[in-house]
Amino acid sequence: MKTRKRIISAVLSAAIAGGVLAANSASFCLTASAMTNTKFYTQQQFESNWYSLIQQEKQKYPEKVNGQQCYWNGSDPDSYTQTPCLHNGGYNFMMCMHISVPFTQYESTTYKSFREVDLQNRPKEYSQCIAFAAKLQEDIFQTGDIIRYDMVNGQYQDLDGNWHTYYPKNGDSVRIDNHHSIFITNANYSGVTFAQCNANDQCEIDWDATQYENQTITAAYLRQHASYVERPALCGDLNLDGNINSRDAAIFAETMMTNGGRIGNTPDSAFDANNDLRIDEQDYNRILHMSGSAFQSTRYVNGSRGVCTSRWNRVYEDKGDFLVNGGIYATRCNTEGGVSFIGVLDNNVTSFSVPEQVTNPANGQTYTVTEIGYAAPQAPNTIWIKNLQSVSVPKTVRKIAKKAFHNTSLKSITFTNDSQLNEIDEYAFFGTRLTSITLPSSLTTICANAFNSCAQLESVVIRANSVNDCSLRQIGNNAFQGCTALDYFRIPNNTVYAIRFGTTTGVFDANASLRLELPNTSSTQGVLNLQTADANKFRNSSLRIYAGNYRIREYNGSSYVRQLVSKSNKALEWVYPS
Repeated sequence: MKTRKRIISAVLSAAIAGGVLAANSASFCLTASAMTNTKFYTQQQFESNWYSLIQQEKQKYPEKVNGQQCYWNGSDPDSYTQTPCLHNGGYNFMMCMHISVPFTQYESTTYKSFREVDLQNRPKEYSQCIAFAAKLQEDIFQTGDIIRYDMVNGQYQDLDGNWHTYYPKNGDSVRIDNHHSIFITNANYSGVTFAQCNANDQCEIDWDATQYENQTITAAYLRQHASYVERPALCGDLNLDGNINSRDAAIFAETMMTNGGRIGNTPDSAFDANNDLRIDEQDYNRILHMSGSAFQSTRYVNGSRGVCTSRWNRVYEDKGDFLVNGGIYATRCNTEGGVSFIGVLDNNVTSFSVPEQVTNPANGQTYTVTEIGYAAPQAPNTIWIKNLQSVSVPKTVRKIAKKAFHNTSLKSITFTNDSQLNEIDEYAFFGTRLTSITLPSSLTTICANAFNSCAQLESVVIRANSVNDCSLRQIGNNAFQGCTALDYFRIPNNTVYAIRFGTTTGVFDANASLRLELPNTSSTQGVLNLQTADANKFRNSSLRIYAGNYRIREYNGSSYVRQLVSKSNKALEWVYPS
């Protein structure tokens, strides 16, 4: 009846497992009743099938078998025994059922999730009556999300602060006087019928009950004695008042459609009013124009139905991120002394032009956009950018962050002629749909795996500056691994600085066949250092190098191997290894 602390020593546990349960094995009963999948049930379907759902639970947890009382105890929460618990002491006390709370619980006034803890600040377990009521809710509604309505004088408060008189509903788990829990199986004007466990301190199962402690349970009694009620919420009932109307639509617009936000810890399925696992304007319209028949076809909030995708990305304003003209910007991930463009609010947007400066509407501070992407500790973090196909980058951006566009839909990215871009970090464009890219002359470093697995990439050009030069000095290991369609790469270099391809291995895919152009018309010989893997491609002509005044050398790791080419002619010509 009461939730009890579990204090079991290893010795006592072993004694119970080896002695008492074994001794009672003859009376330990199991049932294998397959439960109906109700994850996708509407309100109407629950009402229509309620009797059969209760019958299945009765079969799973019978009150009596062959005239003998059954008890919800032992080691299997999906079964029962015919051995009572002895709560006045003895080994059988330890047979009481204990379960972890089977769902996330939310407060009705905030939609924030909470977790009850014990005296040692550990997640609280449920046992006996409260555990049985929770187990019935879990079985029937098959949801991981439950709302708790705290009762004050028979009323509960919704998210808007309004008070509502409590009327029992089928499926409610009601806590009476913080002492006992029941599961309502039939609520009507004439009375309340319920299921319970441990009403008499032996963990006995009791169905079709109408009384507790010699009191007939009615709606009026529950309004007087209920401490709280737990029930699943309806999809679209965003203020948790039990109805779906224009107020819920207003909350939808003020949160999801404004900044991708949520109320408290609202699960995404609460916004999915039409249950298609996508949150968009159709859900808003359904909530706004909710009718009687549509209301009956509404489902309960249930994240276990599947992952919802939203049209609107979330702007984490509490972490300092902010929204400007549909773009989302962050300081918390920026490494270049400004803000990072991390994506867009509306996932339907596929093309975006990033501005040079943005002003945070929360504090009026203006920032320069110096970085693209969010190099999170657990990168990639592309939730805000994953559907962009075309991006224009301002001259102020100095870095494309690690995994910025990792496995996204990006097809095109454009840089200004006066771009200040210095670095493309690791895996920045991994697995994108780029077919060609022209990179600015300011770029110094393409990090390892930056374009790995860009299977459609055919052309890479480094733009030349006014003296037919570029700043590129290093391309990291496997930067173009998996780019099997790549057939053209151009790097202008009229300076004495060497360009290094890879640090321990090559940069190109073994199966790619491409032309690499290294124009140099200056009197100073350019230098290209190839790792052995790419040097072998050079030897077998799958890497065809066209060079001006150039030296090409082979390295294995950091060790010099040999010189492959030394050409002083400034004309762009196909060169071969010596």
